[in-house]
Amino acid sequence: MMFDDYPKQKPGIKSRYIGGETLLIDGELSYAINPPAAFIWELCDGEHSIADIEQAIREDFGVSPERSLHGEIVQTLIHFREKDLLVSHFCDYTDPD
Repeated sequence: MMFDDYPKQKPGIKSRYIGGETLLIDGELSYAINPPAAFIWELCDGEHSIADIEQAIREDFGVSPERSLHGEIVQTLIHFREKDLLVSHFCDYTDPD
């Protein structure tokens, strides 16, 4: 599965913090996500690259540089993509010819 370098939330998805967990609400569907996934979700704004997200997690959660986070971030993004929560720029591309 391919990912955009700058993941972006699909418009219309609402997030709510309720009872210690974050819910992502897409119409009648809702998904509970853990705090690290919620942190990643907030950075899926089309402005932060996967590398930016990794650096932000390191700074916010105090993760050592020796520990690779890339795979965990990609797994979280796969989860978001499977739930159709992210904009898919490479699928939205139209050839100008």
